[in-house]
Amino acid sequence: MKTYTEEGWIIPAQTRPLWNRGWSFYDTHMKGRIYYRTKKGRYTNQKPLYVAFRAEGKVGHIQRVERVEHETKPIDCLPQLKKVKGSWPSQPHTIWHLSEPVRLPKDIPTGDPTMRARHVYCDIDILLSSSTIKDAV
Repeated sequence: MKTYTEEGWIIPAQTRPLWNRGWSFYDTHMKGRIYYRTKKGRYTNQKPLYVAFRAEGKVGHIQRVERVEHETKPIDCLPQLKKVKGSWPSQPHTIWHLSEPVRLPKDIPTGDPTMRARHVYCDIDILLSSSTIKDAV
């Protein structure tokens, strides 16, 4: 990716399975190495250099965005999503393809229960030197 609009996103991701004994949203990002949003989402024209997924009140890994695709179905990237009840995996999304997750030196807690579902962004050096995500933001 040649240009980016933000250095890093910190994105909430649920760990509840999407199908019986299956992957969660968090797993699709970490194991499947994609992040996806519908084309109508406000983030589709933004290009972060890195993403970190916040699950269970903390961030433990970071991933680099390797490329972005528009009007792509998540099911085309992750055939496992055929098991999901609902039509969203077969709908067009913007997809950010991610690198292997890199473990952070320490888990970084959210630090604020009101940030539960907030998508935030910050510089990665600030994130790494902060005691909480709230401080980094």
